[in-house]
Order: sequence, then structure tokens, then C-alpha cells
Amino acid sequence: MCGVPLRDGRKSPRSAVVDHKQPAEIRPDLFLDDENTWSVCFDCHQRECRRIEDRARSMNLWNPRGAVWIAQEKAKVPFICLDGRIAGSASK
Repeated sequence: MCGVPLRDGRKSPRSAVVDHKQPAEIRPDLFLDDENTWSVCFDCHQRECRRIEDRARSMNLWNPRGAVWIAQEKAKVPFICLDGRIAGSASK
């Protein structure tokens, strides 16, 4: 996602939010599985994660098979550093 330092609290758009890679609504059995969660900022959760999940709903993938697709799509979103670099790359 954006790659900015996450903040404590609930008022900052950079507040940390726990996202379920495979949505808990579809896969409640993975709700407490650490491998199925990651921390993202509130803005990315509301924008990127929601965009992917809304797309899954529109494609009739709001089911256990689609949950895997959702997690794969979320993993493809690049982490953008504050200086504009994509995390893990040498150049802008």
C-alpha cells in the first residue's frame, strides 16, 4: 500500500488498521490467523482494500474461492515510500 509510517490512535489518516487479506466476512475461520492479517494505514484500507473487495463483489467472487483472489490482488498493490519510490526497487 502506501508504505508511510503507521501511527497510533484513530484520528490520523495514517492510523494503523488491521486488514484481513481474505475478508473475515467470507473466511471467519481465518479471523485470528496471523498469516491472514496485515497492518495498513486507514486511507489505504478505505481506498485500496475496499476497491479490491468491491471489485470481487461485482465479479460475483464474494465467496471462499474469491477470498483467495482478493488476497492475491491485495498482495499486488505496490508499497509506495514517502519519497515516491516503490518499496524494493532501486529507482523511482
